[in-house]
Amino acid sequence: LGVYRTLSSGFQRSMGISPDGQDQIANVMPYWRAAYTRSIGRNSFELGVFGLNGNVYPGRDRSFGSDHVSDFGLDSQWQYHIDSHDFTVLFTHIRENRFMGASYSNGNATNPKDNLHSSKVGVDYLYDKTYGGLVGAFRANGSTDFGTDPLSDGLMFHLNYLPFSKSGGPKHLPDSSLKLSLQYIMYSHFEGTSHNASDKNTLYLEAWISF
Repeated sequence: LGVYRTLSSGFQRSMGISPDGQDQIANVMPYWRAAYTRSIGRNSFELGVFGLNGNVYPGRDRSFGSDHVSDFGLDSQWQYHIDSHDFTVLFTHIRENRFMGASYSNGNATNPKDNLHSSKVGVDYLYDKTYGGLVGAFRANGSTDFGTDPLSDGLMFHLNYLPFSKSGGPKHLPDSSLKLSLQYIMYSHFEGTSHNASDKNTLYLEAWISF
């Protein structure tokens, strides 16, 4: 269980992030998740559900009230381990309903209610708990509103390196973990069209750290 709230526009600007046009959570937005896991021999399974529910001010404008956002998601994974090899299949599906009270009133939406559903599936491989990669596919689709079609889909590729996963972190942070990733996102459709969708292809270099 947890809650989210929007950072102030002044703080975001001080961090180099523009809040212009950004939705603002009204007060706080609750988040919840529950999952079941089970291991059988070399196999492990997980099935989870999660959700997010609350009100937002579109574009940080409070003069027309708020929109209501409700998300519900499913996630699952199966992992198989043998010797120095780990294979994992992952799946996530999220459906969002948005009641456009404020957006419809201020003329920024043509529908009083919109929905968006998105799915991801991936196959991950890790060797010796250190070197790995993932190949996956994603798709998002839903209501067409204000001339925008949300259909976007494509493929994703990851290369991962986990230097501390076996021997632990450096002496001053022995329980820390680090994952370095090179990620490439390749689009087949972007916002309803395949025309020039590849112009949105994106390369990321990521560092994930816990301690």
